[in-house]
Amino acid sequence: MIITFRIDDKEKSEFEQFCNSVGITPSAALSLFIRKTITTKRIPFDISNDERSLAEKEEIKTAVASKKAIEEAVMKFANLMSELNKFSEMLKIKAK
Repeated sequence: MIITFRIDDKEKSEFEQFCNSVGITPSAALSLFIRKTITTKRIPFDISNDERSLAEKEEIKTAVASKKAIEEAVMKFANLMSELNKFSEMLKIKAK
């Protein structure tokens, strides 16, 4: 069977050079890719797109914002506890 597809001349040349350097033909390399895909029932390398990384970046931004909000709430709580302790001490002094 013959499969034909278009590829950039520079990429074709680089692919041929790589294949020659490892001692196989471009046809053999593509056959290996096809066999591996069939036997593992998956593309033999990870594929991702910018949308995924954008989603991950948004999750990080949200997490950072949440962390800041929690830190601010903890500081407010600590300040309120300090004020409450001062008020409690003032009431003790007045009660005596």
